[in-house]
Parts: sequence; structure tokens; C-alpha cells
Amino acid sequence: CAVHAGVPARRVPREGLSSWEGIIDPYIVNGTKADIKEVPYQLSMEQLFMHVCGASIVSENYAVSAAHCVAGGLGTWSVRVRAGSTWTFMLNWMGTISGVKNIWYHSKFDFSSMDYDVSVLELKKSLKFGPTIQPIALPAVGEELAQGATGVVSGWGTLSQGALLTAFHLRKLEIPLWTKDECTKLYKNPMTLVTENMLCGGNFEGDSCQGDSGGPVVSQGKLVGIVSWGEGCNNPGKPGIYSKVSSNAIRSFIKEHANL
Repeated sequence: CAVHAGVPARRVPREGLSSWEGIIDPYIVNGTKADIKEVPYQLSMEQLFMHVCGASIVSENYAVSAAHCVAGGLGTWSVRVRAGSTWTFMLNWMGTISGVKNIWYHSKFDFSSMDYDVSVLELKKSLKFGPTIQPIALPAVGEELAQGATGVVSGWGTLSQGALLTAFHLRKLEIPLWTKDECTKLYKNPMTLVTENMLCGGNFEGDSCQGDSGGPVVSQGKLVGIVSWGEGCNNPGKPGIYSKVSSNAIRSFIKEHANL
């Protein structure tokens, strides 16, 4: 099956993201090594056997990631996910590997705004839950975070801006989460408009970066964010931007395609 964006379908060139100078999809900077048992909902999305993005398990047969990880005509034949592994390698015996049956991304997503940055993956093989493989709960539509909330972001992204190789060992980082108003004050460039479908997070000690895109931001046991984009990595005064799962557009999209 091919990747599709629902109705109306929109194909966005994947190269579009790199054409915006200074805007990159995020990675874990200054995080700590983690075991998959600490974040058993974490998936590695692989294209042609190489890690390209993160994703989150939401049920035995479905995962959630970012639209920009799959938009641009990516075929399901070239994509697979790896669950239950602390390491990301091309070795099939590490963790559980499943092909992808269907991929949907939001029809309103586009690389210029990075708005509606969400996708749903239907897996070919049902995942068997255990200590290293577990689904993450989803927030309700409109559910807001408490003041001063923090979240845990995880993934195998590069460890510094501009690095060519992603991390082989899973990493995680606890970050403060910011309100839309707080984030808007930091991002004054109109080209980086923060919308109601976005959530800000990060501090001056650590952030997410390349290779972590599509991965989870979890707070109070729920998937509150999807790693999306940022201006630089660990850039002072510029927190990372995450898709806000509880927004009506994002949450409704997940419910429509994952039945959750």
C-alpha cells in the first residue's frame, strides 16, 4: 500500500524541510542513556534498514509519528518499525520488527508551516506487549498540561547539531513544557508561527534534534507531544516545537485512523 494523506491527499516534497535555512527536525542533546524498559512505547522507524525517525506505540497494531517523516511519496515497502530494543541497528534479532501496512498523514500538513505534523502507521504484525513493548496512553481532546509541567522526550537522534550519525543507544531527556503564549514570545519570526497544534519544550541544558523526529514527548503517562521541529538544536531562547496531541486537529486525526 502507498502512503496517503486522506482526503484531499497532499504530496509534499520531503526535501522541503531542508530548504528552510536554520529549521531542522529535532534530536536529543545532553540527554542520558536509557533502557527501552523506561520508555517501552518508543519505536524506531527505519527506511531501507536505517533509523530515520521515532514513533510511539498506541496499540497492538498502530503507531503515531510525525507527518514530515513520511510525506513526499514514501512507499510503505521501504519502511519498517523496531519495537522493544534499546539499540538501533540493522540486526533483525534486536527487538521486534514489523513492516508497515498503511501510513496516513494529515492532509493539511505542509513543510512551510510544519503545522498538522502528525502521521499514523498501521503495522503488518501485531505487537506482543511485555516489559519492553507497551502502548502509551493518549490525552483527551482539549486536555491541557498543568502549569510547570515537564515531559520526557526520547529517541536515537544525533547528539549535537550538524552531526551525521544518529545515536545507536536510546537516550532520554526531561524537559520543561511551555504554553503557546510563552513560546510565541520566544519565536518572533513570522516564518516560525506557533499554532494551536504545537507545543513547546526544552531548556538551555538539553533539547531534541535530527533523528528524534516523530518520537514521543510523555507527561503524566500520556503522549502529549510528537517531536516536530526547531530553530537549531539546544538553541538558547528557542525551545523545540512538538505537535500537540490534545489539539482537536491532531487528536481527531489519530482517532480517525487508529480508532483510539
